[in-house]
Amino acid sequence: MKRLTISLALLAPALALLACAREPVDRVCPDLLPGDLVITELRGKQSGADSYGQWVELYNAADRPIELGGVVIELRRLTGAGDYRFMVRDPDLTVEPGEYVVLGGLTAEGKAHVDYSYSGDLPGDLYAAAFIDLYTCGELVDGLFYRALPALGTYSLDGAQPPDAARNDDPDGGAWCTDDAPPAPGEPVTELGIRGTPGEANRPCP
Repeated sequence: MKRLTISLALLAPALALLACAREPVDRVCPDLLPGDLVITELRGKQSGADSYGQWVELYNAADRPIELGGVVIELRRLTGAGDYRFMVRDPDLTVEPGEYVVLGGLTAEGKAHVDYSYSGDLPGDLYAAAFIDLYTCGELVDGLFYRALPALGTYSLDGAQPPDAARNDDPDGGAWCTDDAPPAPGEPVTELGIRGTPGEANRPCP
């Protein structure tokens, strides 16, 4: 892993882009190849009361543990107007091969489904329709676009096959679907009893 220490003067523009109000940290560049991390599930703003928040779920498709400190998520509207960025600031956050990690919009404390909270770094809701890209120090690792996040449930990569960074690029080919089904009796989706499968393999699309 490459570690770069940057002066506050040089870091200021990057922090402004990240809409970050926290203390600056050393910039870390995880050594990732394209497709090592796969975006697998998105949960946007929900209709009605919502105590579980929004999230971006990632899958480790590599054959080694991945340290996520320094990974940047960028969202851009399909119209090209406006963008959001946030950086994972926890150098100890690691995802094992074949496992999932959930970056959530709520404070991780007391939320078993959230592995890392981007609360305070992202100034609003996930865009309802957007390009979403994952970078390590400017190098694209995975990206996709989506036209609409559901108002109930999650936008979910088909769980019938292992997550793949090439397959998740095709929103119109049946690779993605809305998972708005409540947990079936006895189904170990999450201990929360919520729609979606944060931190776990997705259900197959219909």
